[in-house]
This record gives sequence, C-alpha cells and structure tokens, in this order.
Amino acid sequence: MYNIATPVSGLFLNNENYKNIENLSDCLELRQNYSYNESKKNKLFHFEFQPIHHFSSIDFNYIDEVIKKNKHLELISFHMASCYDKPKIINGKFVPGGRKYSPDEMYKNAKKNFSVI
Repeated sequence: MYNIATPVSGLFLNNENYKNIENLSDCLELRQNYSYNESKKNKLFHFEFQPIHHFSSIDFNYIDEVIKKNKHLELISFHMASCYDKPKIINGKFVPGGRKYSPDEMYKNAKKNFSVI
C-alpha cells in the first residue's frame, strides 16, 4: 500500500488550513523548526543535518529528542546536499562555502553517524 506524506513545517501550523492538510494526507513528514503536535499522522521526520558531515553531540542529542518526542515516527530522513559544511544560497543559487569534505571523509562520517544513530 502506498501512502502520501505531506511535508509540514512551522508555516503550516500557523495556517488556518492545517487541519484540512492533515485530514487529506495519509501521513505527515515533519521538518526541523516544526512546532510539535501529537498527531498520529506524524510518521516521518526530515533532518536538515547531512550525515556526510561531522555530527556533534548536540546534533545526536537533538535527533534523540525528536525520536523520543514523536511516538508515531516510522522513518527519519536526512539532507544530502553538499560536500561543503557551510554553503550559502545567494540570489537563489548555491555558492560553496566553508570546509570541503573529501569523498572518503563523507563516507566515513556517514558510517560513523549512522552507527551512533
């Protein structure tokens, strides 16, 4: 069986149509900076963290908090956008910034981060 997951953020919670969105969705994909609610449709959570980068203890603690707080989660996902640790979007375009990870470093980071999670 297929389900349609609707990504929701804080923008949706302030929207008077939030309940309509929730009712029309099979499940919801929560995002970072989302104000928590106890909907049974909260099945997925997407983290903006990139597991190909180094995770700090603060990152791991946040992931743990989210998982514990959202009792109905079935799946978590992560962003995998860039080998740079501090890229910027300028005039709608990606601009490399910060430290550039090598392919080997990204693989090792992902392996370590997923083993801890």
